Amino acid sequence: IVKKLLQRKQLEVVTGGWVMPDEATTSYFAVVDQLIEGNQWLKHHVNYIPQHGWSVDVFGHSASLPYILSTAGITDTVILRSHYAWKAFLAKIQSFDFYWEQPFDSPRMFCHMAPSDLYSFKHTCGPDPFACLKYDFRQVFGEMSESTADTVTDQNVELKANQLLGQYGRYASLFNHSVLLVPLGDDFRYNVYSEWEQQYRNYKKLFDFINGKKDWNTRIRFGTVGDYFEEVHQRLKNVSSNAVLSLTGDFLPYGDVYANSRPSYWTGFYTTRPFYKKLARELEHWLRTAEILYSLAKTNIKESEESIFLKDYSSLVSARQNFGLFQHHDAITGTSRRHVMEDYGRRLHSGITNAMSVASHMTQILLMKRLYEGNTWTSQVYPDVYRTLWNEPTKKMSVIMADAGRKITFFNPLTTTRTEAVRLKVRTTHIQILDSRGKVVPSQINPIWRERFAISHTAFELVFVVTLKPLSFSTYTLENVLSTDTNDLTKSVVSLFLKDDSNASVKNSAFKFEEPNDREINLESPHFRVKFSPSGVLKEIYMKDTGISKSVEIDFRAYIPWVYRSGAYLFQPDFPDPLSFGNLTNHFPFLCLVRGPIVSEFHMIYQNFFKLTVHLYHFDSSSSGLQIDVSADLSRLNRDVELVMRINSNIKNNGVFYTDSNGLQMLKRKYVNSLPVQGNYYPATSSMYIEDEEIRLNLLVPHSHGVTSPLPGTMEVMIDRKTREDDGRGMSEGVEDNQMVSRTFWLVPESVDKEYIQTSSLSSRAQILSLCAQYPIITFFTDNGEALVIHPELSLFPEPWPSDVHLVNLRTLPMADNYTLPSNDSLMVIHEKFGTCKAESFIDKLIKGKSGALFSTAKVEKIEKTSLTGTISYTQDSISASTSKLQTYKITFR
Repeated sequence: IVKKLLQRKQLEVVTGGWVMPDEATTSYFAVVDQLIEGNQWLKHHVNYIPQHGWSVDVFGHSASLPYILSTAGITDTVILRSHYAWKAFLAKIQSFDFYWEQPFDSPRMFCHMAPSDLYSFKHTCGPDPFACLKYDFRQVFGEMSESTADTVTDQNVELKANQLLGQYGRYASLFNHSVLLVPLGDDFRYNVYSEWEQQYRNYKKLFDFINGKKDWNTRIRFGTVGDYFEEVHQRLKNVSSNAVLSLTGDFLPYGDVYANSRPSYWTGFYTTRPFYKKLARELEHWLRTAEILYSLAKTNIKESEESIFLKDYSSLVSARQNFGLFQHHDAITGTSRRHVMEDYGRRLHSGITNAMSVASHMTQILLMKRLYEGNTWTSQVYPDVYRTLWNEPTKKMSVIMADAGRKITFFNPLTTTRTEAVRLKVRTTHIQILDSRGKVVPSQINPIWRERFAISHTAFELVFVVTLKPLSFSTYTLENVLSTDTNDLTKSVVSLFLKDDSNASVKNSAFKFEEPNDREINLESPHFRVKFSPSGVLKEIYMKDTGISKSVEIDFRAYIPWVYRSGAYLFQPDFPDPLSFGNLTNHFPFLCLVRGPIVSEFHMIYQNFFKLTVHLYHFDSSSSGLQIDVSADLSRLNRDVELVMRINSNIKNNGVFYTDSNGLQMLKRKYVNSLPVQGNYYPATSSMYIEDEEIRLNLLVPHSHGVTSPLPGTMEVMIDRKTREDDGRGMSEGVEDNQMVSRTFWLVPESVDKEYIQTSSLSSRAQILSLCAQYPIITFFTDNGEALVIHPELSLFPEPWPSDVHLVNLRTLPMADNYTLPSNDSLMVIHEKFGTCKAESFIDKLIKGKSGALFSTAKVEKIEKTSLTGTISYTQDSISASTSKLQTYKITFR
């Protein structure tokens, strides 16, 4: 029956994603992945492809979503929640229907912004909610309801029709055409048969009466979103295209005036519950890796591995759907009640476990010698990280050294070569590292800190540098060494500046200890000279390539939330200026400098509540930035706070700053002094930056955070929030389930190239570093020794890809006749960085002559260009005409 209703266009599925995703806090990978999951399900089960979008309950709208939808074949979309000032502006110029454009060459999206505040019966018939409640005809025995509706009869139909049309007319006057879309519904509606009857019969009687009144000049009928857009486009055919407003940008932040006519800004959820936001990014990383390896291991499967291969596909699908579910606008936002969030957490953890398992199995199939026969499968590869429970931090496994040493395999999930420092947890300092070709690799031993600031005597951190080709594996060997003579150079030098707990033992013979002095400390990398104060506070960065020096300081502060006004959704501090960090704790920090040949680190620790670590890497091809690790657990504080990190500098940015939009593009922002600080907050899901004529200062973020630039030269990032009271926006409880969360930022100074005209875009160097941070090198341990690994080095690409081309995903499709089983087809989603001017995309050019050699380990039979979600196939003509920077190819493997 559903298929028939869809075919007759009595029923329409809009957007067709797995959920209605949040648009502020999600990554574009996540939005695309849940859209593919939903669209593929619809195509397989009901042979349906959505044509129109519907996003009416998200808390503000992203600039990137209309672009993503357009690449999936969606032509028009409906949105609703935007800042009240936007609603007033669009009402004044009668332009709630407009073209939503991108700053780059891309098809524009026709967009309908609903003029109402919300999407329920109470608000959609017109501006008077009490009048609208007279037209919600649901009556279920024993159910509480706001409805004041009477059944429509012959006696009252004219009065009710006249009043209803009056409300419709007031909304219709806000458009420059004569078509009005009126949604009839709400959450948890049409869940009983009687409501279908009640709503239909009463509205049908009203419609028949109105349509029968010829002098009322109104035609009214039931319809779909598609019917609305078809009618509007028909009306606009005879209107100049310039008569329809065109807009570029986003509708963030969202603000309302529900409470006492005071503006409230929905900017708190950009940061709320960072533990879950980080957990989602971990799942994204592992899911993407598992998807790519699964697709490329297909042609290597032996008969004895068929069962594990099919089981792993089921695990992949489960991980996809758990990941997609969490992109919901009440999940990743952190705006569900505590027990619901915990359920999301368990699902995310299950997804991570499944994706790790799949990635490990595929690594074993690609690299290892088979040691099993028949249908027996023995796992011999596993990641070096784990979680014992879903709500615990990620932990590193210790390397257990055998007499013959230990093999460690590294995987680079990106399409660019990378040279980075990796860290292993070991139990001895007498270790030598050999790369895949047997060459000794320089290393460094760092202390591991236990609670109460004591150095562990049984565990150490081994740091060394690896170089990995694009999308490749490389296996290194850890060997025991008898003599420590050659190991002296690897020991870190530890300087203890200040300890709050003088009784804790910190000395360990594995390290050299120096007494701190009162002089400033200068550390150098190939790119910078960084100056710290004697107490370990960052003060200045000198850029070697330009000779420019800038004052840069890291400062932590805290806003005190306004009770009942700041909560899971809203951010509203009691005072506009945040308190100094020192006012939150009665303890002095523990300060420590650890120096070594590969990396030097400053540690600042406040009991078990807060830790800051700044890393500077010294090797030649090290990343051109400072790594900043921030760990905080607000549950240990006995007051409500909203913790922020400020990066203060002498950059003259004049209140202008830039934030990413779902990691897909950068948008220019301007701090408006007439608005409160909460009205100047924006989401950053991957990066932000400020700049002047000399310097750009990038801050790369690990997941969604609220950010702003409240002072000249300042970038402010909200770290975590603890608000015990509800803010009255639907959750009905505060946020008190804070946990210790560690997050990694990168501070990247760059000189500004005056000849580089393009604005609002990360540099290639910053873009690559951002991808490296989001998709770190994966470390695998092996159960057995040297005999297992038959491919010490394995590159899945025959040649590198350009640095401005990113493999978003390589996702196995289900079989056409059995949705639960994997096919030989995969969807390859590619992102070519915005701003690149090419007549032909890299992939189009690559596959023209040698599609079969696209991958090293898998043979390609056919490549077909499709819509973003793989539901529409494009002809060769449309391929050459495409200017899309987000592209999808359906690849059939042999």
